[in-house]
Amino acid sequence: MSVVLILSMMVVLIGFVMHLVTVVALVVFIYLSWKFVKFGLFTGDTTPGLKIPLWLLTSVLLVSGCLMCIHYFVNAIREMKETGK
Repeated sequence: MSVVLILSMMVVLIGFVMHLVTVVALVVFIYLSWKFVKFGLFTGDTTPGLKIPLWLLTSVLLVSGCLMCIHYFVNAIREMKETGK
């Protein structure tokens, strides 16, 4: 096997591991965000001045985590298609 082939296989393997770590981190972030929002719903806390429910403010974390996940998967699929050429 040539050195170029070994290096290209290592690049693909490193990319796969990087994608796997990112997916795990996103899943943990979304899970913890969901628990945080659920806690806010359970307690019923509101902001002192405007009486805005805190679960509404913390739900931004959950929504942004889901959007990051969608964005990541679209880019990961695009990258895998380009690598396969």
